[in-house]
Amino acid sequence: MNKVRSVEDVVFADYAHLSDQMDAIVTLFESYARRKRDHHFLDYDDLLVWFQRLLQDFPEVRRRISASYRYVMVDEYQDTNKIQAEILYLLTDAHQNIMVVGDDSQSIYAFRAPTFAHHRFPLPFPGARVIGLEENYRSTQPILNLTNIVIERAQEKYSKHLFTRKSGGSPPELIETEDENTQSVFVAEQIQDLRARGVRLEQIAVLFRAGFHSFDLEIELSRQGIPLSRSALQVHRIGSH
Repeated sequence: MNKVRSVEDVVFADYAHLSDQMDAIVTLFESYARRKRDHHFLDYDDLLVWFQRLLQDFPEVRRRISASYRYVMVDEYQDTNKIQAEILYLLTDAHQNIMVVGDDSQSIYAFRAPTFAHHRFPLPFPGARVIGLEENYRSTQPILNLTNIVIERAQEKYSKHLFTRKSGGSPPELIETEDENTQSVFVAEQIQDLRARGVRLEQIAVLFRAGFHSFDLEIELSRQGIPLSRSALQVHRIGSH
């Protein structure tokens, strides 16, 4: 539903390895839709779809709802999909007052079908002003230099040049390992090396994109006798800001 495409199109385009199960997938989808309809259920996608249709098909309702909210503010705008973007457009029908905050260089909810084309701000809102937030307060400049190179090579983007007033810092290193356990062994060895050079363990943190990625490393640290705390294995939402 978020993709505004048929089940068949989604499977063939994104899950081709399941195409031989198409009949079963379509049957399951139809059964799920029928059960919702029979019991008057709405799931999260339905709330979006039916709200969008309400605003689109009933102008008087749209104007009344839109007039109730003088300002519309949106965070993480890069994660809006087509239906959500249309809802925002319709919600501002009465006043066109909208402010969004987003980072086109990251997307956490790709599985919910946001694409760059759907949130190409400010095209749906003529007259809106784009304010670039280029100063970074977290990273050192060598990290941002690499980030700038990656961003500039993107085919679709808002051009930007990230900078910081923080001094120092080493350039990032890319380490390729054969598998997850080899990676864990490498990280543990780096910790042991830092420890031998006088760095305290409480000064060392390992960042992960998701919590479950830490499981193998926790086992390896335990095997090597390296004490750890969950706070030192930090799950961090990585973005360009």
